[in-house]
Amino acid sequence: MKGFTLLVAISAVSYASALEDQIKDVNVIDSGLFSPFESGAGIITAIVNDYVDKLLPNIAKFAIKHELDPAPLGNIVQNFLVAKINLSDGQLHGISGIERNGDVMVSYSNINDNRLSLQLPLKFSNLSFTYNYDIQVLIPHIIGELEGVIENFKFYLELEFDFKNFKASIAELKTTDSGHISFITHGNITDFIFNILSQFVTTILHPLIQGIIEGIIKGVANNIVNDVNEIIQTILNGSTEIQNNIPEYYPLILNKFY
Repeated sequence: MKGFTLLVAISAVSYASALEDQIKDVNVIDSGLFSPFESGAGIITAIVNDYVDKLLPNIAKFAIKHELDPAPLGNIVQNFLVAKINLSDGQLHGISGIERNGDVMVSYSNINDNRLSLQLPLKFSNLSFTYNYDIQVLIPHIIGELEGVIENFKFYLELEFDFKNFKASIAELKTTDSGHISFITHGNITDFIFNILSQFVTTILHPLIQGIIEGIIKGVANNIVNDVNEIIQTILNGSTEIQNNIPEYYPLILNKFY
């Protein structure tokens, strides 16, 4: 995921100076990656779906290599009035299955702020998780395995690049839909215990897993922004000429990640 977003962010930055040059004639650019620009009052936008779709297959390899899929889930202990639930050895699967959830937009404004914005609506179609459970009701312990699915977990990531300071940042990162959670159990449990477990999964476990997913996304996004800033500053501080010709140095930036 880190490599994917970084490539998208750097690609957007590399085209920014070209976008600015063409703001008076937005039909001139035809990079083969961007669909036609929409222009208005010093702001131009482009849809970059094709480019993002070409990069998405790289996510699986990156996530597995960096141990993001599967990702460990922490142990959870929850006391109820008549039961105690202990979940252990949890794993979250499916972070590598990231998909585009609508149009990915690049917007550039030369009105006062000179900012480029990359807006990424994304989703995980099929997240799954497993836990070993130990449920204590009075004295007996009920032991088994829980398997769950979270369908269509959607989030929105917006990256910005400030051309006054040559600095990238996260403009917005939020969950837009925490998805639908369901689960099955392997083990002998009564309907009464299943109902307690079901309440626990929907009201407590689902929000906890959402927080873990958000933490993974935020951590990776912050690392990406830091890497982008380090690379851009290293290059730009070396030469004023480079500042004025960012697209020509695009391969140099990308070479650092191959």
